[in-house]
Amino acid sequence: YYRRFYNRLRRIGDLEPCWGQMVAWGSLGSARSKLPEDGGAAVRAAAERLFDSQAGSMTAEQRQFHDPDGDGRLSRDEFAGTYSAWAATERAARAERATRQLKFDMSFGLPGVGRPGQTRGE
Repeated sequence: YYRRFYNRLRRIGDLEPCWGQMVAWGSLGSARSKLPEDGGAAVRAAAERLFDSQAGSMTAEQRQFHDPDGDGRLSRDEFAGTYSAWAATERAARAERATRQLKFDMSFGLPGVGRPGQTRGE
């Protein structure tokens, strides 16, 4: 589920508490700063190196995240494809500016009207 909709889920502010876990699945726990900045062949080569060094130590969640057909077997090619898509989403998410979040007034009072017994200066 996460892999298929990662491009959208990574941008939903309500899921911010989950982003760290999703990034860890996609990166196999490697540092985000190690992500190749240029796309295409460089990212694919980095993915293949990462697969070669980490294939035996991936968690079940990491394997599921990168297994596009869900057959339980993760090939080097499958990993390189999903890692490339994950890296593109991460690059795009890093490049986006944070927007101002609205602050909601959850009080029960009416705007401009004080509480009972309150004077205007309070």
